[in-house]
Amino acid sequence: MWKAESGKIIPLKKIDFPHSLGLLYSTFTSFLGFKVNEDEYKLMGLAAYGKPKYLSLINQLIEVKTDGSFQLNLKYFGFRESFRMYNKNFEKLFGKPRNHKEKINQKHADIAASIQAKTEEVYFKMLNYLHLLTKTGSLCISGGVALNALANGKIYQKTPFKNVYVFGASGDSGGAVGAALFVYYQISKNAKTNFSNKELVKTLYLGSEYSNEKIEPILKDYKLNYKRYKNQDELINKTAQLLFQGKIIGWFQGKCEFGPRALGNRSS
Repeated sequence: MWKAESGKIIPLKKIDFPHSLGLLYSTFTSFLGFKVNEDEYKLMGLAAYGKPKYLSLINQLIEVKTDGSFQLNLKYFGFRESFRMYNKNFEKLFGKPRNHKEKINQKHADIAASIQAKTEEVYFKMLNYLHLLTKTGSLCISGGVALNALANGKIYQKTPFKNVYVFGASGDSGGAVGAALFVYYQISKNAKTNFSNKELVKTLYLGSEYSNEKIEPILKDYKLNYKRYKNQDELINKTAQLLFQGKIIGWFQGKCEFGPRALGNRSS
């Protein structure tokens, strides 16, 4: 937890490795047959199909205080000693882990709903305590857990914060941007008055861009079947029809977005 004020970032509270909300969530990502540090969004989506029936078991994995600080019960985790997130003790609690080729069942969905519920519980306790420390209405969130859109959607409801900002690349890649901005404000003569300048990061669409004129010759070279629509309305109507039929659509337009979330330009 930090407080940013007058061009300075002041540390307030911390929880050290290996006690990590992100690692707890990723342990369940692995247990349910998904890829760690990549498929957490699948776990978040799966949570919508289940009920938090396993909260009592998850409570054995983590001790949470009223201010949101916590400790993991490390006897259930293997990520310190091996390349495996969980260990045999974890499996005794939750049963057989899901193989990535195995069909998802209701138990898997209920486990996902349970860890999502626990994550949100800790998340909002931490944020409410941070508000108590800072007495500010503005909040900036970063880190892997900041990509949990399901939790973020409840911040205004569950906390007193009125102005919330989550950088789209809030993980490791975004740390490079944060470091550059931090140095900029340290050396800027107008740091105190310029700190809220929003013009430095105007958009996340910072990647490569390819026009129809560049794409079409490639389709022809590889002899791929395609149809070029006359206008955007025709394309959108056809896309809507295919989605209604249960088809999967790959959507490619404009520049590639910086960060792990494709919100319109690179989606499927």
